Amino acid sequence: MKNTLAGLLLLTAIPSQAVEVSGNIGYTSDYKWRGMSQGNQPATSFGVDVTTDNGYYIGAWSSDVSFDDATRETDYYGGYSFNITEKVAADVGYIRYTYDGAVDSFEEMYLTVNNSWLSLEYYRDLDTENEYGQIGLALKFIPVVDVTFINGYTFYDSSFRMLNISYPVTTDLSIHSLIGQDVFEGDSLTQASIGFTYLF
Repeated sequence: MKNTLAGLLLLTAIPSQAVEVSGNIGYTSDYKWRGMSQGNQPATSFGVDVTTDNGYYIGAWSSDVSFDDATRETDYYGGYSFNITEKVAADVGYIRYTYDGAVDSFEEMYLTVNNSWLSLEYYRDLDTENEYGQIGLALKFIPVVDVTFINGYTFYDSSFRMLNISYPVTTDLSIHSLIGQDVFEGDSLTQASIGFTYLF
């Protein structure tokens, strides 16, 4: 499946009037992925994205982790985003999760559909065929901060619910927090994390 990423890289060769490169750095008191803590410790992250004006993109993102003997996760991804209607957008792509140490990497294909208040996400592991789905509902009636209710389903194991709270300090800097369940090896505990993301 490594050729899948190579194929996505070739998509940027499609004629385009503009290519944009952007980046991000972040910090969180506890990096959570699909309701699971990735180390129960603070984590810093950074990423870079290359997008074209015709909807294609590639990127990479990396964060501290602490489980088994892994200390860093690095993800590589690429795909195509487009508008279904004036108010509904979709995104289809590929992502490869890699880790240092002896932790195995894995690959997923994904499809997302969203508008200003609802997002639907679907991921499928290319090796195990495990599936993950997520619903995000923006709670527009809450003032000052942006709040999204997240319900995630790991079809083979468990589900979780969380609130994603974000406050835009500037157009480039936001403070965010996750509050809800932490699902790990079948256990569910009330957890919270706080952090920031800076775009450049």
